Amino acid sequence: MAKKKIVRLRRQDQLYVQIPTFIIIVIAICFALLPTIITCINSLKTQSEINLSIMAFPKGFEWENYVTAFESVKANILSSLIVAVVGALGQVLIAAVVAYIFSYCNFFGKNAIFYLYISVMFIPSALNLPTLYALTYKLDLINSLWGIWLPGWAAGQVGSMFLLRVFFQNQPRTIIEAAQIDGADDFNLALRIVIPMTIPIFIYLFLGAVGNRYDDYLWPSLILREENLKMIATVMMEKSATLSESNMGAAYAMYIVAGIPMIVVSGISLRFFTGVEFSSALKM
Repeated sequence: MAKKKIVRLRRQDQLYVQIPTFIIIVIAICFALLPTIITCINSLKTQSEINLSIMAFPKGFEWENYVTAFESVKANILSSLIVAVVGALGQVLIAAVVAYIFSYCNFFGKNAIFYLYISVMFIPSALNLPTLYALTYKLDLINSLWGIWLPGWAAGQVGSMFLLRVFFQNQPRTIIEAAQIDGADDFNLALRIVIPMTIPIFIYLFLGAVGNRYDDYLWPSLILREENLKMIATVMMEKSATLSESNMGAAYAMYIVAGIPMIVVSGISLRFFTGVEFSSALKM
């Protein structure tokens, strides 16, 4: 008579491990989503309901709050997206060129120049603000989008360059050498071999740069003064104070509306973060 096969669960599959793990994950998710949930709830309330409690659910749904919020920031959302996308694209392209040079080109003092180059990352950006503002003023870039783009391209690409250089140097050297033997110049080598093998990290850096520039408040608030050029973070700080006095629900709705572009971008790009190609690209 055949003996019954005893199936033993692995330790990580047993209930006394699974239950605490599930509880910890649920608590972490609740903490992460709590501010967003509160914002969504209050965006549908009247002023009197918010004054009573920000934690209570609304008695009705004040969709008019979203209409007011959208009318307040729609022009600035568009200008912020243009500034963010162009700034991020320039940052990634410049970082890619410099990273390629430091990875595959040989010249005198290469390592010394590289360490001098990345030393910018160790200087707090706030220390450069007075000098950078004075330089921007001298170049007559105040109230101009170039006053946002050029400083970002000059310093913001250092971190991206450092990360790209790591990925470039970890690509198979045999492929690079074979292409060089076949006569590929630097332009074709970068465009047809190096960059296609690192597309996931390019997407990661681009989306991160878009998010950082879209949410930036301090520098755009110093440079851009015309109402139609102001970044969304600056406008929200100005208009939320006004709306909070008369229609706080619209102020909450304004934060939701302003965050929709980043939610859409994140949703479109989610497959690159969870896919095999991005996981393989992260191996250093």
